[in-house]
Amino acid sequence: MFNINLYNEQLKILSDQINFSIIGLRITGNHIADGIHVHRHFNYIIRHTIIDYFNEFIERSSINSTVSISTSKPSQSSFRSQESNTLRIKKHNEKRKLKRQQYTIKRKLYNEWNLETIKKYLDKLEIRYAHIPRYYNYTLRIQFNNQDDHDLADNKLPINIFNEKNYKTFINNESS
Repeated sequence: MFNINLYNEQLKILSDQINFSIIGLRITGNHIADGIHVHRHFNYIIRHTIIDYFNEFIERSSINSTVSISTSKPSQSSFRSQESNTLRIKKHNEKRKLKRQQYTIKRKLYNEWNLETIKKYLDKLEIRYAHIPRYYNYTLRIQFNNQDDHDLADNKLPINIFNEKNYKTFINNESS
């Protein structure tokens, strides 16, 4: 029995050094049937020990995961220089701008419409737009992020949607 205890102590030290888990089965000489194997009447000891080990492991893991959430790993961009981040953001925005320009519709605009009113009106009509660039020559451009939003808006917004009549109707409804 001395050899077994010595072996178990050394195994515990090794598990701490190399970072692996061991399960301490509390098996005595009384539990051994033939000098080597655990008697079948005592199999529950092994089963319960393993279940208890995993329950404790899950508890420790959940405690560690809540700690690791609060001390989460910094994002990749935090390791980059300010110039590098600025350049990446600029490239990203340029790509988005080009993508939006692919999905653009144009509508004639009555001179009383302003950007704030246009956005409120589009929101009321449940139009999912990405960006509305500055309008000029009484032509409104509305940009979308994808083909589906573009097609839906193109069907919902007739050519004369931003005319004087619709403007006055919308303003009257807003004020009342």
